[in-house]
Amino acid sequence: MPFLHTGPLLGNHHEVYSARTRGAFDVPRFVPFGSNMHAALTDMKPSRSGVAFNPWSLLLEMLDDPRLAYDARNARKVIVAIGHLGWITPENALQQRPLLARYLLRAGCFAPLKQYSSDLPEGVLPKADAANLGGEDLTPAQLMQLCQMQWPRSVAKDYESFLPSAIINDKQHADYLPWCRSWLATNLSILRLRAACIKRRVLFNSRMDEGAQSRFLVRDSFEHSPGLVLNTIMSWGGDFSKILNPFAVAGLCSAYFGDHTKTKKVVVQAWQLYEWLIHHNPHMKPPAHLDTNAQRGGGRLNKQLSDSLPSALLYRALAAFDNWKEATSSLNDLYRLHEDGSAQHSPKQAELDNKLFRRYLYMKRARGPKRRASTPSEASDTRSE
Repeated sequence: MPFLHTGPLLGNHHEVYSARTRGAFDVPRFVPFGSNMHAALTDMKPSRSGVAFNPWSLLLEMLDDPRLAYDARNARKVIVAIGHLGWITPENALQQRPLLARYLLRAGCFAPLKQYSSDLPEGVLPKADAANLGGEDLTPAQLMQLCQMQWPRSVAKDYESFLPSAIINDKQHADYLPWCRSWLATNLSILRLRAACIKRRVLFNSRMDEGAQSRFLVRDSFEHSPGLVLNTIMSWGGDFSKILNPFAVAGLCSAYFGDHTKTKKVVVQAWQLYEWLIHHNPHMKPPAHLDTNAQRGGGRLNKQLSDSLPSALLYRALAAFDNWKEATSSLNDLYRLHEDGSAQHSPKQAELDNKLFRRYLYMKRARGPKRRASTPSEASDTRSE
């Protein structure tokens, strides 16, 4: 099957779990004792309810899988996979989860460790034999239950401490500083995008289409807000080459996906931003169709799902904030952290923080003393350009 660059992934998702082979392109069935995945197998209840929908969780599930090794040489395919995330909804997540895993395995982004795949014989090992090898071998039904219910629930529980609502309420939290920088850069990028749209309209009597706006956000947020960059790519919904030139792709692969640690860090930031904007937004209720506990029907609900793409959801959620107020608050917190010595003072990070300071001050001068504060209704005009 050829690798598509747009749309939901296609294929038989049942065969991902029912395959009896143990190859480089198959989801491993062997779960080692003492791993976090085995703890999920034994402790987590087999239920999908109560877990908020977040498409980035599908990537985190693979990055946290102890049986898989990440290969940065195929990082470009990770960007393709991020484009596919934008087509995942609560209604098709059960089909897309195994198909995304198979895609990333076939693309070479991940590879099963030999001791859990090719070193083991075909077929399901008896419990005694598997125990002698230090783990448990799963039947297709058990593998489906683990991958679709228990492991996603375990990953969601592990990242509860990364929820922005918890971080913001505890400014001594270890992750508050990175979140403060990212949230400041996100709001500044939206303000700069709005100014660029107005400038284009006034000076050239033309509008920035969604492609131009997406390219602007990727370029403007690259250094400071990986979460916004990745959510912009996910929200594009088309071939990423329309918004990323080869130079930008190479830069993303190096800066964001150069190794397992970098990849997990930026994906967590993307997950955080999505959670904050969609599920914990103080100015907007979560969309009803993203409720994983709701009954799924046809007709009108399916039409609602197709009309509520991530791009519309994310930018509507960002527009619900007073971006200037949020940027000012984050800047004050970042300044305080520098003053009391809490901020990281590596030369590179200090320079990045100085850029954020200068960017804020430049925008403040551009606004002028008599410029009235922007309103959420004004912010919503940006994506309608």
